[in-house]
Amino acid sequence: MREFLHAKVVIHQDFFDALRSPLLPAQCALLLLRLSAHPRMNYLLRTLPPDLTATACSHFDSLIRSSAIHILQLSQDRLSQAALDQISLPLRLGGLGLRCMVSVAPAAFLGSIAASAPLLIHVPRPHSTPPHSSALLPRLQDAYRVLRLPSKSLRLPKPCQLPSYDTLIDSLSGAPIPKLQRAISRLVDSRLLTAIITAAGDPAVKAHFTSLCQRHTSFWLSTLPTCPTFILHNDQFLLANRLRLRLPLPTSLRPAVSVVPHLSLMTTS
Repeated sequence: MREFLHAKVVIHQDFFDALRSPLLPAQCALLLLRLSAHPRMNYLLRTLPPDLTATACSHFDSLIRSSAIHILQLSQDRLSQAALDQISLPLRLGGLGLRCMVSVAPAAFLGSIAASAPLLIHVPRPHSTPPHSSALLPRLQDAYRVLRLPSKSLRLPKPCQLPSYDTLIDSLSGAPIPKLQRAISRLVDSRLLTAIITAAGDPAVKAHFTSLCQRHTSFWLSTLPTCPTFILHNDQFLLANRLRLRLPLPTSLRPAVSVVPHLSLMTTS
């Protein structure tokens, strides 16, 4: 199974290589990385337990991370852990939307089990046998442990409540929780953002993320470059991403003084 998953990751190598082409503007390459490459693992994560996908997820995460670093002309050796963590945050929380698949895997797995509970409850089994197999139960328990569930911070539509791992299928067989993977992923993202701000211990970092979390502040990262008005010059796009990640500006990307305030406003308002 692990060889199968490894092959499923490696098969995308040509696509990742294409994103590194010097003919592709950074704005387009980053959009393709986030919208086309990044979602390719989700189906596997929803159909297989995290302990089987862990190695493949790590490999895929390294491909995503190295591609982003190349596209944005960053130096991996000089990137702090805070910057790497910020890259994996969604756009709405001030990141680049390149979520870590290792972190996504438990949420995707639980979301799939919850969505399929009405079908799993009807799988033929001996009388008085629970709907989960002996192999599934410890994997559900492990996903709950990794995600620190149940949690009061998990926001679910009313009156939904997340049941315990051993009653998950029984409890949701009649009324599944809609979009559970998204709800859990939002909880994981929120915890990561809190950890970044707490570790920094700097009010300026908190203010920076507060500004990035405001509505519409990430439109320049999500807007498709379908007309000249929506296209950023490559150097400006690279500079804006460095400002977003609070990285020092290399000499090659230092613009005229009059341009810096403009880009600072674009990344924070």
